[in-house]
Amino acid sequence: MSSFIRRGCASAAVVVITGAWAVGLDSSLPAVAQSAGAVAVQLSAPATARVGDTVAVAVTTTRAVDVAAFEVPVLVDASAGQVEGSDTNVSGVPHREPMSFIDANGGVLGAYTPVGRGATTASLGTVYVRLTAPGRVELRTGPVVLADASGARLGVSSQPAVATIDVLTETGAASPATFAAPVIGWDQPDGAAGMDAFATLAEARSQWQTSRLAESACAGTAAAQAGGCIDIADVQKTVAVDGPAIAPVSADAPTGNSLLAANTFTVTSEGDEPDANVNDGLCASSAPGNPCTLRAAIMQSNNDLAQPTTINFNI
Repeated sequence: MSSFIRRGCASAAVVVITGAWAVGLDSSLPAVAQSAGAVAVQLSAPATARVGDTVAVAVTTTRAVDVAAFEVPVLVDASAGQVEGSDTNVSGVPHREPMSFIDANGGVLGAYTPVGRGATTASLGTVYVRLTAPGRVELRTGPVVLADASGARLGVSSQPAVATIDVLTETGAASPATFAAPVIGWDQPDGAAGMDAFATLAEARSQWQTSRLAESACAGTAAAQAGGCIDIADVQKTVAVDGPAIAPVSADAPTGNSLLAANTFTVTSEGDEPDANVNDGLCASSAPGNPCTLRAAIMQSNNDLAQPTTINFNI
């Protein structure tokens, strides 16, 4: 699959985002049971680039499977690169509702299918990474979750996907430096009980977001209180059982995430204060001066599920 490089991009990119993610580093990935038919995820990135370039990293599966929902962490050393955005919509594939986010370790390419049906395709989408230091930069996937249209989890290979980019200086000189991607663990044990279907899609999205803000798939949510964990498969299961709360997008509608967004908020503060009034349609936190925080923007997004939301950053 081809990749492209966008040179000289500003660091404040349009990002479709619904949550924040923070993870602790771990020395190894957890052992995950897998069948002979387990699906692996691949990363495809340019072999070379220059400092300041933003590269497109294609995320695909090793074979076409019926994927309706997915979470794929794409990790990069924060001193060498930064995930700036993602796009989960693929031409010819039913509209996917993005559930993607960014943190210092990278970002997660995620989505579910509100029309309740997946697509037999190998393409999951694209993650955009801005390169900030010369040297050999590694990109690595974290724990992956794939689910079909019913919300059933698909067997996924425990081996992470890895891609490396030789990043040259702005003048084209090579550097001997190396930047290994962080390795993260997953606190959801293999076979752990999930919440499965929630009462509403809005509740599933909210609980999924809360668990990510709590830095854990098994903490900070009603799922944890019930002894379970939540991942994107639980969100998709809710769609399959209860139907989407978001109106399906017609086949003729544009496929780019930014073109679908009806709400746009710009985060102007690094604070974590909540939104002062989620019913006014404005991203204005309770902090002095009412700046727009990421938490406030997420709260506004979750309060209006009729359309995707675009969140910009200007910090």
